[in-house]
Amino acid sequence: MSYDGASSVAGTDVERKTTPPSPPAIGPTAVYSRLQYSAVKYVLYPLRRFELHYGPYPAYVGGYTQTDSTIAFDFVLTGCAIPECSKMTGSAQVHGDALVLRYDAGATWLLCADMMDFEVCDTDTSTYVRSH
Repeated sequence: MSYDGASSVAGTDVERKTTPPSPPAIGPTAVYSRLQYSAVKYVLYPLRRFELHYGPYPAYVGGYTQTDSTIAFDFVLTGCAIPECSKMTGSAQVHGDALVLRYDAGATWLLCADMMDFEVCDTDTSTYVRSH
């Protein structure tokens, strides 16, 4: 696995895994995009892998588990020296084509600081709409 460093606005180097384990050739099982910011999207792959994309920047990656309409996200991060981003998690509820995410304190802080998910700057939840 290879890692590329990315700097947050707070000046902390956070490394995002940019070459996650290869997803199966069948492609993603679902893609959820933000309506207001279509460059921000969650891509869910088989074998419980996901990527959080923001335009051309390296994606945040990790694993997820799903039980009925609840999805738990566990982000893979290295190189973060502050407690707020040592572990990032999120949970989501699927309501039809909508994915409503709630982040933990570390994810809220880092995603807001890196401007990956603008909505979490004011609240710890974000809504995405299925586009695939």
